Amino acid sequence: CHINVPKPIGFHQNVLLMQYLGTAVSPSPELRKSGIDMEDAYSQVRESMRLLCTKAKLVHADLSEYNMLTYRRKVYMIDFGQSVSIEHPSARLFLERDVRNVCNFFNKKGIKCDVNDLLSFVTGESG
Repeated sequence: CHINVPKPIGFHQNVLLMQYLGTAVSPSPELRKSGIDMEDAYSQVRESMRLLCTKAKLVHADLSEYNMLTYRRKVYMIDFGQSVSIEHPSARLFLERDVRNVCNFFNKKGIKCDVNDLLSFVTGESG
């Protein structure tokens, strides 16, 4: 399962050190502040959400344009602290919220995103 996330470098107790994404002078921007092509970004996000749900069996549970960074024309998901197994009793509610957040953002950017279509795609209920 390949989802773009910063690579973990190490951890100690409850602290996880992750790969730095950015240049020597500035960190990678959040998706909302990025100059990336939004159609390409949407394609990457929907595929990552599908892999997260169908292969990793996880729901991010806090996904929005604030928890995605862009680096070298790729979208990286971050901040998985609230993620849950798809078996969690509230997983479907969390997934629906993630999908609404993603669609709201991309629709504002002029990219057609239908909540029901994306939800079906992410869960593997459609091709």
